[in-house]
Amino acid sequence: MNIVELVNALRSCRRCGANVVERSFVVYGVYERWFPSTVRTLIVSESPPPGTKQDFLYNLGHRDRLRKTLARFWNLSENEVLDYLRRNHAFWTMAIKCRPRDRTCIKTIARNCLEILRLEIEIAKPKRIVALGTTASESVKIIAPRTEIVFERHPLYVVRFERNRAEQYFQRLKELISIT
Repeated sequence: MNIVELVNALRSCRRCGANVVERSFVVYGVYERWFPSTVRTLIVSESPPPGTKQDFLYNLGHRDRLRKTLARFWNLSENEVLDYLRRNHAFWTMAIKCRPRDRTCIKTIARNCLEILRLEIEIAKPKRIVALGTTASESVKIIAPRTEIVFERHPLYVVRFERNRAEQYFQRLKELISIT
């Protein structure tokens, strides 16, 4: 399996039907543009924001809360975040590859995306997986690769509900990404 086959598998997937607004990873050419030649750390979060929004970590033509938050805590510009990840041999993916219609179908879509996530992990062969949030953690646990797995809260959850530990959290996330 390679990136082209992964993109084709995702492009042709119809398992979620009307629950999907767009195939975000395909629409924004995520694998072709941002997948490092060597992946040391694979970061898995939940999904593109639900609904008809345009925000998405990899949509550089539109503001995104996650990219903005990472940039702020890592002292980067929003446009530098993805380059920073790639330079550090890290790839940020999501348990759900398509933009869900709404939050009610997240669990179903996550189950439907397990095979794509498994293929992605197989191609990446990361030294470490960092699972961010409940949906990502549940998906990674099911696949259970023989890889170091670190479970953490999602960055936007930390900023919203655990503000007092945000600086420490983002420093740790940066350290997890920067393994050699």
